Parts: sequence; C-alpha cells; structure tokens
Amino acid sequence: MLLPVFLRVFESRSWQEREKHLTTAYEFVAGMHNDLGITEPLSTKVSQFYERPFFVIKAERFVKAIRATITSAEVLALPENLGAVDQFVDSTDALNEPAWSKELYK
Repeated sequence: MLLPVFLRVFESRSWQEREKHLTTAYEFVAGMHNDLGITEPLSTKVSQFYERPFFVIKAERFVKAIRATITSAEVLALPENLGAVDQFVDSTDALNEPAWSKELYK
C-alpha cells in the first residue's frame, strides 16, 4: 500500500508535492499503529512544524504512548534515548557536525 505513495514521493518535482505524498505515508503508518491496539488511538493527522511551512506527524507522541505501555523492568531500565543521535537532537548544526554528535553520547 505504501509503495505507490513512496514512488510518488520520489517522482515529485517540488518539496510541496513531495510533502503532500509524505503526509499520506505518515498518516497511513499512524493508522497502522492505531490498528495494532497497543496504545489508545492517537491522531493520525499531520500538523505544522512550529511556524515553518512544513507538516510533520510529531512521532514523539507515538513513542511516549508506547513507552507508557511497557511493563518490563529490563526494558524500562534502558536509556530513554537509546538509538541514533537524530532521535533526540533537533539541531541541524549538531547533526551536520559528526564531532558534535559524538560528544552527545558521552
């Protein structure tokens, strides 16, 4: 179901057109999450990224909802930001400078 959407993303000639198709993908995947029934249903609608002209799904809502359902002490003991640096850093300066990213893991 997503393959045709992603093909349209790659064929897009402007960021606005690409964003339209990405929005379709974001909302579809958010609906898939809701269909799993592992959390209370969350809104599948995208929203504007602050005052910028871009729309995002705000995936952190899904992360928080999933974490709230975890009962395993072993899993809960893992660092909350376990993963890639771009999962918890929202600075293009830091992400574009590898030396800075390494410092964030210390």
